[in-house]
Amino acid sequence: MKMMRYVFYFFTLVLSTNCYSQEITQTIKGKILDSESLQPLPGATIVILGTEPLKGCTSNSEGMFYLENVPVGRQTIRVNFIGYEPVTIPDIMVGSAKEVYLEIKLTESITSLNEVKVVASKKNKALNEMATLSSKSFSVEETKRYAASISDPGRMAQSYAGVTSSDDATNQIIIRGNSPNGLLWRLEGVEIPAPSHFAEEGYAAGFVSILNANMLSTSDFYTGAFPAEFNNAYSGVFDIRLRNGNSDRNENAFQFGALGTDLTTEGPFNKNSKSSYLINYRYSTLSILKKIGVDVMGDETPHYQDLSFKLNFPTKKAGTFSIWGIGGNSNTESADAIADSTLWNSWDSNKKDYFKTGMGAGGVTHFSHIGKESYIKSVLSVSGNYSQDNVFELNNDYILHKIYEDRFNNYALRFSSFVNRKFNSKLTSRFGFNYSYIGFNMMANERKSGKLESNINKKGNSWYYYVFNQNKYRLSKSITANFGLAYSYMNLGNSHSLEPKFAIEWSFTPKQSIGFASGIYSRHEELIAYFMSIPVNETEYSYPNKNLKLKKTAHFVLSYNNAIANNLMFKSEVYYQHLYNVPIAVNPNSTFSTISQKWDGWNSDSLKSSGIGRNYGIELTLEKSFSNSYYFMITASLFNSKFRAADMKWYNTQYNSNYAFNILGGKEFYMGSKNNKILGLNAKAVYAGGQRYTPIDKVATKEQERTIVVQKERFTKQLPHYFRIDVSASFRINRKNTAHIFSLDIQNATNRKNIQRNYYDFYNDEIRHIYNLGMVPVFNYKIEF
Repeated sequence: MKMMRYVFYFFTLVLSTNCYSQEITQTIKGKILDSESLQPLPGATIVILGTEPLKGCTSNSEGMFYLENVPVGRQTIRVNFIGYEPVTIPDIMVGSAKEVYLEIKLTESITSLNEVKVVASKKNKALNEMATLSSKSFSVEETKRYAASISDPGRMAQSYAGVTSSDDATNQIIIRGNSPNGLLWRLEGVEIPAPSHFAEEGYAAGFVSILNANMLSTSDFYTGAFPAEFNNAYSGVFDIRLRNGNSDRNENAFQFGALGTDLTTEGPFNKNSKSSYLINYRYSTLSILKKIGVDVMGDETPHYQDLSFKLNFPTKKAGTFSIWGIGGNSNTESADAIADSTLWNSWDSNKKDYFKTGMGAGGVTHFSHIGKESYIKSVLSVSGNYSQDNVFELNNDYILHKIYEDRFNNYALRFSSFVNRKFNSKLTSRFGFNYSYIGFNMMANERKSGKLESNINKKGNSWYYYVFNQNKYRLSKSITANFGLAYSYMNLGNSHSLEPKFAIEWSFTPKQSIGFASGIYSRHEELIAYFMSIPVNETEYSYPNKNLKLKKTAHFVLSYNNAIANNLMFKSEVYYQHLYNVPIAVNPNSTFSTISQKWDGWNSDSLKSSGIGRNYGIELTLEKSFSNSYYFMITASLFNSKFRAADMKWYNTQYNSNYAFNILGGKEFYMGSKNNKILGLNAKAVYAGGQRYTPIDKVATKEQERTIVVQKERFTKQLPHYFRIDVSASFRINRKNTAHIFSLDIQNATNRKNIQRNYYDFYNDEIRHIYNLGMVPVFNYKIEF
């Protein structure tokens, strides 16, 4: 009863109306930069629209600006600077506990002061100035706003046109029918492993994102035809950026919810030098509850923790250095094996499984101006990930014996650098390279004849480099072209790729534009695929896959955009992708292809780089960006994704679900005498085609005691359509120097049973279904102070 009383007092204190009448205000600050050279722009005017009298300021000699005593709530600012195109940033969330920092980039005008031509600005335009089509920036607020996104960029992206997923439990991203493994994850400008807890070897998705939304800055997401600086990707790119900590004052946030309990702290090392720190640590809430005696999930409780940080050190003459890193580990175990053989009615009834994963990435970034029109950015990083599985089985005496164990480790050392040069208001060029040294080791042991014997014990390494040039040329106020050339080389197989890129966009009316983009892209396979070995004799092995070429794809995209009204945009894209140099099985009776199936180390097929594939489709988006306290987005994707196997026949890829429709939206309601309380309501509905699957050969499966599929019917069957409704609600209370945010996300609010996949039940001799998650409520409380 005492505990309940304390909880009641706490919520009464938090929810009560403030006992003072003074208006709650906050500071908006930031930096105004030239979008191409990133030089600061002193003397720019910044005003808050809708204030009376008009509140504003000008940027100082370093491009910095400070707007003080800004009322909390949504605010819109406008920035003007002579010779540059004005920028309006609508509906900025101003909270009571944390200062708002904005980095605003202005584009130099190429028209004279007497010539004025208004062209509609593109909402959510990618931050990368070299991007043209199939790209979108996203804010931290969007990762929290979309229903069931639960602050995960991967789950948020599943709402976009062209993006689907086949697994509710993970943040899997399938772009335009491509394998999730075709996606490049970048952090601070360098490639990293998929940043997820419980990510299995060979999969680019996991249950919980290691990326913490409290650490992120506005970032970019690409679904095709991306700029030349992005390498080792053929489906899409997540280009994630960490924000800097507040360099003027200390700020903190504590969060407690179903997906973790975490603390974020930030502040200045030295206010005079503007150096800062930003650190976040999170631990599994369910694990904490279990340790204090509240056991929600028993043995199957997910245990995980992660740490993220960024330390920023500006200097007067040597540029800016930052040290950053993210990392996490996770483990879980299955329910206890049943110590009663009469109850063994499935293959895992008498087994106990322990599963562990982890990933980490860290580095040093250096940024420096070279004169007034150029800058250089360089990154040195190390990264790695691992997974480990141990399976035990009860024998006839009900004693657990280990019957299987495996361990996968991947590691990488990378260095990248580029120089950006603004020649004039029309032409900007970027030259760069990156070098990667990558390696792996893998072992797997299985119990045979009463003891564990080695099945696999491999290790290997390789190196890979990439050089590129990308250019942006503004032919006129309404026509912009991006073009570039890249070259990649991998020492395994002496494989190389020359990759031209081109994109152009024409705003033929103030509200409408059309565009075209094309390019060649490549990606190497999982390193373990190259080291697949076949015994020649007792001491020698052959490596038939070491000469695999880089997998390539040619992208072609046509786009049309129409700014129907203020903050309302219609967008359509038609695309075609031709994949080639795809590794497929040498065996003509096998239908294996790496664009549709994972390579996890167990594959024993000899491969050749002679497979091809194709993806084509159309995407439609109608988006009302957040304004006037509401937003909505409607997307439709129609597509086809196929590959040609060794038998020269065409098959559906596993991810060829053919169609996907999303509708989502939300509204905010202001409450309280000072509008210091905000209620947010959001909803989302998804309707999509089912994933493809291959029929199981029941006779062969029973004989060989392992799952055998009908090769010639590869992905000919399709699961029933997928449908899901998600809802969420949040309630924000702004108090002086403190803010409280309560949120509840409900994934699959109707508890619909969507089939995820089929499997063969050996005990009951039948094909059975594994279902996606049912209704999943995710509660979260956050306090900023």
